[in-house]
Amino acid sequence: MFFLLPLELFVVTAVVGATSFYAHVLLDQEYHVENSRLERFAWFRRKQQLHFVHHLHADRNFAVIDFFWDRLIGTYQSSEADVADLDNGTPNSHPVEKTCAPAST
Repeated sequence: MFFLLPLELFVVTAVVGATSFYAHVLLDQEYHVENSRLERFAWFRRKQQLHFVHHLHADRNFAVIDFFWDRLIGTYQSSEADVADLDNGTPNSHPVEKTCAPAST
């Protein structure tokens, strides 16, 4: 199929696909590192919590970057409900975070 596209469109598609793949791999790795360099950002901590819900419920929160599709197809689950249930009402910590690998320097 790509051989039918103009070369410029093929190159743009390949670059965007490779960049997206790299971003997914990078964020997934950072989610599992204790004291990640991205933890200073609130958006990262929120996505990290949502990602850990996926580890607790394999049929929920498949996304790594944007949970729009999970909301659309009904697989989204908020992290607050799980954390409150598992930690007996302390929504600021998550049990899976305690098993993260140490940060690499």
